Amino acid sequence: MFTYFKRYEIAACVIAVAIPLVVTFIWSTIEGRAMGFTAAGAGVSVVLLLAGLFVFTRVFARAAQAKLE
Repeated sequence: MFTYFKRYEIAACVIAVAIPLVVTFIWSTIEGRAMGFTAAGAGVSVVLLLAGLFVFTRVFARAAQAKLE
């Protein structure tokens, strides 16, 4: 039972970290300057990370629970 939750938790964390990285890369490509060097850019990255962790841990926890039942 624990291995299902562990796998889903790792997947949720990887996706949650990937979202701010992708957004930062796209923003830097479009704007031509680094997003993370500004206070607003760092704030957006932190908010995206925390929101991703919150959402994806819940989504994957539901998936793991459904798989166990």
